[in-house]
Amino acid sequence: MSQFIDLLNQNQGVLTTVAIGLSIIGGLITWLFKKNKSTSYKNSPFIQAGHRISAGGDIIVGGQKNQSVDAKKPEIIIKFDGFTYTTGILNLIFENSGNSTGIINSVIIAGEKIDYKEIILKPDSKLVREFNITDEKVLTQKINEPEIKIGYKNFATQKQYYTIGTIVQQSRADGNFNFESIKNLKFIQ
Repeated sequence: MSQFIDLLNQNQGVLTTVAIGLSIIGGLITWLFKKNKSTSYKNSPFIQAGHRISAGGDIIVGGQKNQSVDAKKPEIIIKFDGFTYTTGILNLIFENSGNSTGIINSVIIAGEKIDYKEIILKPDSKLVREFNITDEKVLTQKINEPEIKIGYKNFATQKQYYTIGTIVQQSRADGNFNFESIKNLKFIQ
């Protein structure tokens, strides 16, 4: 047995060449035998598509409506990134975790619409934006569960979506409030 192991150790290059050759031959044989076989089956209820192809809506198969699992839509997540009371500047991170470009068309904080420049987010992208909220009631009044609501539409279909979160207010010694964080995000179509 030790002689066999010594022989293998002395001929490692040959063994490597044989292993690579067998792998190539196996791949060619598999390719030749599967070359003429169709991957679709008669009366199959499944739809097969190439890379990154999706239906974008409902699919009708055999007279039955099937909901598209991979329908393209944006999903904008709002993250708190800081607030400075003296300047009234609120920093928010907008992140599109969906698979379609989203256009943010409204920002509402505690029921008050905030002025901003349109925000366009491609899939898997994020952007930090500053908002001046100096005169907003969320800083001067204790509000029972104040919300932040971001409205955005799908660039391709123009369908409207919303992300809503609860604003956490922090009391200050002067009777006003800091914008502390955002929690409990929900997504609405």
